[in-house]
Amino acid sequence: MKEKMKQHYVFNFLSFVKYKNLEQDTVSVNHKDVTHRKSDNEAIKSSQFDPEEAIGYLNRGIAKRNSGNHRDAIANFNKAIELNPHNAKAYFNLGISFEYLGDLKNSILNFRKTIDLDPKFEPAHCHYGIVLYKSGDTQGAIEEYNKSIQLDPTNALAFYNCGIAKEKLNDYKGAIENYNKTLALEPKNASAYFSSGVIKNTIGEFLGAISDLDQAIEINPKAHWAYHHRGIAKSKTGDITGACLDWTKAGELGSTTSYNMIVTHCKLS
Repeated sequence: MKEKMKQHYVFNFLSFVKYKNLEQDTVSVNHKDVTHRKSDNEAIKSSQFDPEEAIGYLNRGIAKRNSGNHRDAIANFNKAIELNPHNAKAYFNLGISFEYLGDLKNSILNFRKTIDLDPKFEPAHCHYGIVLYKSGDTQGAIEEYNKSIQLDPTNALAFYNCGIAKEKLNDYKGAIENYNKTLALEPKNASAYFSSGVIKNTIGEFLGAISDLDQAIEINPKAHWAYHHRGIAKSKTGDITGACLDWTKAGELGSTTSYNMIVTHCKLS
């Protein structure tokens, strides 16, 4: 299970890169929006600050965050918010940095503020779902992922993470449906095939599990976790030789759990 959850969070991080780059682009596009949106205009007039200065702090914060300097990033985002309290993107980026520092409470507060200011900003709903899940609010996470999906039906990350949350609540059918939707959007997503395969193992659909894990391994031949769970599925179908070969391969790739399976189930010469 630890191997499985580790892979889930790896996928979250890789998919976040998409949001990180999107947000950089959004800021540059939003440069024009700041002078046109009514709420921003009013905030700028009342603050007596140059809107360029607020955008400058926001962009510097993003640069700091992208280099891994989250504390300096937070200082810049807070300055951007001080200059323009209506800038949803500043709150969103602040939430991201707090998320990376493990401060889920402040991350949640900033994602909520983002959504209050801009309810249709899809990445905020998706990341809000992630931190709710991490904080133990699985049902709340599902609700936010679904809002993200409503705003962007092509968001594979939201579908995938919603599947993880449903799996945690033992909604295996719903989870598989989400993983299938993920794969319809990202056919080379090894994590989605893996997660679907693990569930099918759990509910006794061993041939389906093998098929999914075959795909995960084809996409990522170094994924020891996929070999390990395919070995379990093969053992359940009576293919002990195939199972032992898979566990051996998983062990060679770094899975100590698989070596334990070999000792328990395989004849050692």
